[in-house]
Amino acid sequence: MTESSKKLINEPVGRPRDHAQVREASLSGSVSSKVTHEVGNLLNNVGLTLSTLKKERLSPRAEKAVTILEKESQRVKRFMLDSLRFEKESELHLARQPVESIIRDIMFVHGSNAEKQGVRLTLRWPSQLPAIHVDGHLMYQVLNNLVKNSLEAITGSGNIRIDGSSDKGFLLIKVKDTGTGIRRDALQRIFDPFFTTKGEKGTGLGLSIVKSIVEAHGGTVECQSDLGKGTSFTLRIPQG
Repeated sequence: MTESSKKLINEPVGRPRDHAQVREASLSGSVSSKVTHEVGNLLNNVGLTLSTLKKERLSPRAEKAVTILEKESQRVKRFMLDSLRFEKESELHLARQPVESIIRDIMFVHGSNAEKQGVRLTLRWPSQLPAIHVDGHLMYQVLNNLVKNSLEAITGSGNIRIDGSSDKGFLLIKVKDTGTGIRRDALQRIFDPFFTTKGEKGTGLGLSIVKSIVEAHGGTVECQSDLGKGTSFTLRIPQG
């Protein structure tokens, strides 16, 4: 059979399949946007209603119920936002910039809560480390997520240390904490979508988003942990 014959036979089959895939992706995105919009309106209405209730004189039991509803509403909103970020392919807007400045902004944001908790935030960043091409917004999201996770993993006082180094054309960023650590069986699934060790407090998408953003930069992320001793995440980002 000639190549032209094969093309003639396969073309009618391939085109409907491609059209179906495009239609399915378009429909999925449309449904997702619609659901997000409607749930967002619902959560807004719930928030307004709760604000009205908080102005009334409530029994201790009712006040507790309102507090729980507020927390649950925030959890649903966070899950929606994480889901949208996970579904959307990371589109990079690269610019050469020092990652140290991003990290210092994150440390400033979490500094107050860390101090209240008795957690010491430290940064070891050699002055000779170069600026690299990264999407500043997305890299902030990655590192903010890791620092936030470390704070949540520490019960009481402790330490979070961020180290920068260079190795064979890669910038290495290590975020290490003295938290509770991660079980070995859970460690193997830590980057899986919707897998969480936080119970109802987590969406299971944070670290999946971290991994997707780092890989979109051409890098890798690894996790090491000792139960009861702490956890460290190491990012390898190309310097070129």
